[in-house]
Amino acid sequence: MTVLVALTDLVLLVLLLGMASLRKRPGSKKWVCCYTRPDDSRAQKSTGKINRDEAMQICLQWEASADQARQGNFTEAQARKVVSDIAQRSGMGAIEFATTKKFLTDWITSKEATKAKGTTVRYRYVVEKFIEALGNRALTNLGNVRPSDISAFRDAQVNAGKSNGTANMVIKTLRIPFNMARRQGLILSNPADAVDLLSADRQSRTTFSRTQIADLMKVADLEWKGMILLGVCHGSNSLASSCRGCRFSHPATTSRRRSLRR
Repeated sequence: MTVLVALTDLVLLVLLLGMASLRKRPGSKKWVCCYTRPDDSRAQKSTGKINRDEAMQICLQWEASADQARQGNFTEAQARKVVSDIAQRSGMGAIEFATTKKFLTDWITSKEATKAKGTTVRYRYVVEKFIEALGNRALTNLGNVRPSDISAFRDAQVNAGKSNGTANMVIKTLRIPFNMARRQGLILSNPADAVDLLSADRQSRTTFSRTQIADLMKVADLEWKGMILLGVCHGSNSLASSCRGCRFSHPATTSRRRSLRR
């Protein structure tokens, strides 16, 4: 009876002080950790361990992490370390946590070895602009990317004067690496899948202004300058598509006129 009273007093003291403790559920060989959450509520969570010493190490680590979070001192880096340490003690090996910037950069590098140059140039542009848009958050865990980040990036493309089709291309491009991350178990879901594509309504085209033509002439090579001038003289809106396939026919022997054939 004296021993039972002493044990009861000890349990009450543990609960009162919010200390971490271990118990076993009926019929189970694994130890359950009882600790105080950051919101001061009590939690019971299986450590997955049969050995009491190993289970207590995990339990004390959970309690220490909860104490830090309660005081506002628990950072993402510390959380990753706690999870990695627990995984190592469980024999799983250290867990690697990829940042958004590192994962996307490594992904585009791998694609440059397998995809056509034109495709990878487009991929790299989208990836670099998305990382730039995330700012410092690109240096945090990949799982921190939210659908709102993707939609904000999509909308920024439209606000910059790009077409809905171009904005949709951005979403489709980002879906590829995030889907790979999901298959690898690095994230639970693909944030880009939760973002809708914009309406693909065709947009009306306008003619080039004199200023735009002058800017094109400054950077065009000799062949393109000829096509640009030809398009301007014949009133073609899409200079490349309308004039690239044009050719002059051989001059007729009885006339000095030349005809333009498509």
